[in-house]
Amino acid sequence: RAIRRSNLNYGSIGAVSAEAVQRFKAAAYALIPCDPRLTTYFAPGPPYRILVAFRGNKASRQIENMGEFEHMLRTSFPAPDYVLRLLNTSDPYLAFDTQMHAVAEAHVVIANHGAFEGNMIYMRNASLLVELFGNYGNNEIHTFQRLAVMFGLHYARLHADTALYPGGAYEPDDLDRWAERIRGWLDS
Repeated sequence: RAIRRSNLNYGSIGAVSAEAVQRFKAAAYALIPCDPRLTTYFAPGPPYRILVAFRGNKASRQIENMGEFEHMLRTSFPAPDYVLRLLNTSDPYLAFDTQMHAVAEAHVVIANHGAFEGNMIYMRNASLLVELFGNYGNNEIHTFQRLAVMFGLHYARLHADTALYPGGAYEPDDLDRWAERIRGWLDS
């Protein structure tokens, strides 16, 4: 049962109350076996965990230069202060609990526009959701942004006209600019 607050509304999407969101997250985290137990906030300071949820090479929307994208992230966010995890969301054997645990552990989740972003409901409060968005020409560009706000997250959209189409790739200037935005958020 969704508990709604009547005074909070985002366009045609009703907002779930902050209290309901916190209760939902606490109940979900209790299901994830890990030590220490998950809480709805991160302890301050490093290591910062960055999850890149990407579609594999057989998907219709993918990052063609994924190797370069990964290299940029590993160079921009070196260990031990940063922990980078890659998760192929096209893997037919990817279990639900693996997805839930991956986003709950991440300070930053970078994901292609699409269904995987629904896992944001398990992200901890004040985490950053970075949506990789191509030039799709649909009306859904604000859907995940509105949901991120409802679930207590920060949101950034990184746009590239051709990057997520077959044969498309992110430009090096895009990658550097995005790394700076993510670093700025982590440092704040």
